[in-house]
Amino acid sequence: MTYGGPVFSSGAPRMANELGTPAQEEAASMKVVVTGGSGNIGQYVVRELKAHGHEITSFDHVRPRDPEPGVHYRLGDHEDEGAVFELLAPADAVVHLSAIPSPGTHANALVFRTNVMGTYNVCEAAATLGLKKIVATSSINVLGMGFHYRHFAPHYLPVDEEHADLPQDPYGLSKVVGEDIVDMAHRRTGIPAVSIRPSHVIMPETWPERLAAMKTDLNAYYRGIWGYADVRDLAVGFRLALETETAAQGAYYIVADDALCPVPLAEAAPRAFPGSGDMAAHLTGTESGIANAKAKNELGFQAQYSWRDFA
Repeated sequence: MTYGGPVFSSGAPRMANELGTPAQEEAASMKVVVTGGSGNIGQYVVRELKAHGHEITSFDHVRPRDPEPGVHYRLGDHEDEGAVFELLAPADAVVHLSAIPSPGTHANALVFRTNVMGTYNVCEAAATLGLKKIVATSSINVLGMGFHYRHFAPHYLPVDEEHADLPQDPYGLSKVVGEDIVDMAHRRTGIPAVSIRPSHVIMPETWPERLAAMKTDLNAYYRGIWGYADVRDLAVGFRLALETETAAQGAYYIVADDALCPVPLAEAAPRAFPGSGDMAAHLTGTESGIANAKAKNELGFQAQYSWRDFA
């Protein structure tokens, strides 16, 4: 069982931030452990970090189908505290991606325990060993809409990192607790420790099916507040979070600028969330349901891919 997680996708020509093409002077090279490095997102993050001069060790249950030359691959379980300490001992930083990526495929208690203990072990090891940076993977599902049992609407649109966390499911709850663990490591040691929140991550080869779903149902992606990121943009976001010295604590939404919806959210949101018309009235044009201003302002993130490039 790999912990890398599933993904969804977007894509225009990649300019300065193209995967593997340095956009600016390189940050100092670091020894980085990437947990879940064999997963869908993890493989892109591994390649992005390696392309920018970092020495990468990937830690997962399985090796990827196409291993990246020059990357060290180690097999293991992030619930094994000793193995995590061993892997992180020579590292400068850790990018934590390993998790069971959704509820439903495993028992609820297993989803919660695996995700929480994996994050705890990584952060405990990083804090004890004195690593320079922790970048962990959270999710839009801290909001609770992705896997809700009882339907509810966001408190406001676009949502941002200050919106209340309202999960009803074990996966979303595990991500809320995971962010608390990351914050705990920062409070305890002062080590910069941040959480990345993706929404509807899209692999390049899956664009046709994602667009087909949206044509069938304009609100196909409302559970992710119509946010999305091409996995190549997301990989850049992880790298920027790792390399940006001023990114010391907190969560960041790494999402595209536009909504994964064929009509303005002023029109779509009231259909998905009845009674939300006033809340979404200002979301005209292509505006997203998730604000990425924090990532832009603090990390210098700029999405290069839009679903419109594939339509």
